[in-house]
Amino acid sequence: MSGVLVLAQPAGPISSPEIDYVAILPVLILLGAACVGVLFEAFLPKYNRWGAQVALSLLAVVVAGVLGFVYASDS
Repeated sequence: MSGVLVLAQPAGPISSPEIDYVAILPVLILLGAACVGVLFEAFLPKYNRWGAQVALSLLAVVVAGVLGFVYASDS
């Protein structure tokens, strides 16, 4: 009978977890660059795709790496 009483009690408020956006920023940058790469594939002419995607990929990896290093050195 006590199990029924426990289940019938109102639940307390659920607090949302804190998200450290600075810690996941490198992953978000790479995911955003991947989405932009898909747009490049869809809208750029074939002769411009390779160079644009390589430049975007290199830029995203460098920026994400620098931000990851800065975050790791601050912690």
